[in-house]
Amino acid sequence: MAKKYMSREIQNTNFNLPPKLLKRKLEFLMLIGSLVLLFVSMHVVRRAHDLSSMAAGNPSIYKVFVSSTLYNGDLGGLSGADAKCQSLAASAGLSGTYKAWLSDSNTNAKDRIPDNASYYLVDGVTKVADNKADLIDGNIDHEINKDELGNAQSWQTWTGTKSDGSKDTTHCNNWTAVSGYSAKDGKPIYNDYRWTQHGSSSCNNGHALYCFQTSTLSPCPPVLKAPADGAIVASPPTVEWNSCFDAVKYRINLKGGIINWTSLPLSGNSYPLSSFNYQPGNSYTWKVQACFDSNCGNVSAWSTPFTFWYQFQLSITPTLTPILTLTLTPTPSRTPTPSVIRMPTPSATLTPTPPSSENNYRIDIGQTDSLTIHIGAGPITPPGDIPQIRFKAKLAHTQNNPEMYFKLRVKDDLAFIGNPNSKPTCEDPGAGGKDFYVPVRADSGGVYMPVSSVSNVPSPPGGAVIAQVVDGWVILEGISAGKYYSFTLKAQKTRATKTSEHVILNIGHPPEQDFDWTNNLLEPGDLPDPNNGDKQDCTVNSIDLSLVESRISNTDPVSLRIADVNYDGVVNGNDVSKVVNTLSNKPDDDL
Repeated sequence: MAKKYMSREIQNTNFNLPPKLLKRKLEFLMLIGSLVLLFVSMHVVRRAHDLSSMAAGNPSIYKVFVSSTLYNGDLGGLSGADAKCQSLAASAGLSGTYKAWLSDSNTNAKDRIPDNASYYLVDGVTKVADNKADLIDGNIDHEINKDELGNAQSWQTWTGTKSDGSKDTTHCNNWTAVSGYSAKDGKPIYNDYRWTQHGSSSCNNGHALYCFQTSTLSPCPPVLKAPADGAIVASPPTVEWNSCFDAVKYRINLKGGIINWTSLPLSGNSYPLSSFNYQPGNSYTWKVQACFDSNCGNVSAWSTPFTFWYQFQLSITPTLTPILTLTLTPTPSRTPTPSVIRMPTPSATLTPTPPSSENNYRIDIGQTDSLTIHIGAGPITPPGDIPQIRFKAKLAHTQNNPEMYFKLRVKDDLAFIGNPNSKPTCEDPGAGGKDFYVPVRADSGGVYMPVSSVSNVPSPPGGAVIAQVVDGWVILEGISAGKYYSFTLKAQKTRATKTSEHVILNIGHPPEQDFDWTNNLLEPGDLPDPNNGDKQDCTVNSIDLSLVESRISNTDPVSLRIADVNYDGVVNGNDVSKVVNTLSNKPDDDL
């Protein structure tokens, strides 16, 4: 391009000029051409750098999209809106942390995203802005007109934000109201200031959200990776976890046997647990906490704990039984001796004893045995040769605690030895185990305990075993005593959580079989799917998020049964955020 430009100029040049002037003009034209070439080269190099940085996962290259879902102005505050963006990103397979481009009365949208990040559409090629300053200077490089799946969208978006990224005075009452409020909106078909400051809308309208990636890391607390939960290790393991957003360092806690250790602040996302006196056959539980400063003065919640078994091996010594050889010698025939024939002694005539009260019907059948028949709904006496347990448990993040059924899984820890192909699944507890649906009721503090029956509660899925409960004790019919078992507990809208493990069950109900599981909160997220007979699929995923989001603002009984995870009487952004939290931390059931 520069050579053609110079050729045209040279052709139009008056060569009758004095040689010195002609030389200067040619030098000037060559300088202009060089500058053009330099500009083009710099642009190509810069673009190549951008693309190579993106390919290498450079954390300064972030993505932005407009949501494929519309919401009214009650977003559950900034955190509820962020949860919506995070769930959409997760469902589309986009990694990292995402936040909504929103301001409220206390926060500017521009202060919610990084300063030096370059923003691209989800295709990773189309640049929107070089950095935050470029984003709010009145013009962006390209419209934010693609959703999380890369589909074009043109509907209006909630922003509450002016063209310079600062807060507007209208924001649907901090994004918690619908009627009687309005908010500033934007429009994704524009690449000038109107992308964020287009007009104003009533909060009962349905608008989209702009969702900006703010980190390549997932939200805290950390998610544990290895060894897998329930793993059997033959040597001290090196534990690993996923790094999480804004974490500077991490701490590990290890418990088991006589060990109860918490580390000093650690760098990285792995650590060898090699300096402990592990006991073969024992289980050890570990968890990780993120530190947002180098001294761990500001920390996240602890991760969902994992457990490993140390050298849990079974030695089987074969027993040899000698084979006896018998030599049979014939015996001569003998004349049988007549035996004495004994006549039976007459027994006493059985006379029914009249009942002394309406609940006492009894017929004597001898001095040592009797047949007792209970007529009516008298008290149930639990069998003494069957293991029984009693427990206390709590749901996480609930405002009310209605009666319901808990799914109690009793898993035989050693069943895999004789049945290596029998592994627990969502529907099957595996060999030697059993699932019980236990009726439960909560006290005023939200602590659930087994009861004999519940009312106005959806029935468990077809074929489920409803446990018999006597005086708060769950009768584990079909479970053998004297074996090692683990327990998991699951409510009708939660993931299954391991509550106790490697417990020897004895017959009856000894005190050691009365468990307090209130520290292992049941986290919401695995919802009953009305498209699959209200079954839960044992993982928290995009299906559960869609079940909540499609019922936002609903208060009808069906919507509440399916998607009101905190039991506050309405499906809203709080329910979405609770499901996203479980999805981000540990979505799969402890089977």
